[in-house]
Amino acid sequence: MTASGVFFDGVRSKIEDVHRRHSEFLDLRQQHPWLTGCLGDPFAGIWFLAEIPSLTPVTSHGVRQSPEKQWTGNNAALLFRRMIAKHGLKTGTELSDGGWCCYITNAIKYAAPAEVWKKKRREERLEVARAWAPVLAWELETAPPRLVVALGGRVHDILEDLIKRKLVPVPQRRERIDHYSYIARRADTSRRLAPRALGPMDPLRLADYDKQFDRIVRDGS
Repeated sequence: MTASGVFFDGVRSKIEDVHRRHSEFLDLRQQHPWLTGCLGDPFAGIWFLAEIPSLTPVTSHGVRQSPEKQWTGNNAALLFRRMIAKHGLKTGTELSDGGWCCYITNAIKYAAPAEVWKKKRREERLEVARAWAPVLAWELETAPPRLVVALGGRVHDILEDLIKRKLVPVPQRRERIDHYSYIARRADTSRRLAPRALGPMDPLRLADYDKQFDRIVRDGS
């Protein structure tokens, strides 16, 4: 078995441990065994840390899908994959199998309805992330990356909380970029890029997102 195969077997084992201790978390592994909440090459050096799988994209895929189908199913996830492929963090197209030159993982590895998850208070979300911390800690200890990139403010908040509580090891380097759903689905009213509010997928926002990935590739090299 390859080193990556051993790694993903270890992730699945750690996920099993969490589900054994926390029956309150929705367990879709029997219906969707391809759902691991992680994808790519854990030994590539650059990691992207997301928050939690959204239930709707998961259930839109069939049970015979592979882990490669993760981070697909909507325009936001496709934007993320497109940026990864464009910046050399994946060979082939954004939807082709394999070719990963980075690793993507969720801090929380069970799927939740997005509308339910968004209504949880910050402390509730952090408590769930702390319950899942042993999985992320094992990942970081087993294949220490050069750079961990938090996808958005909430994920950055989770990572900093877990580090502060010493539930996960401190990455060699860590940074933050915008979450792909923020670029693809939400308006930007910060006036940071223009004197007016910018809608989802605005060309100015896409150009700025492009620059964020440029920085990540440069800093992670």
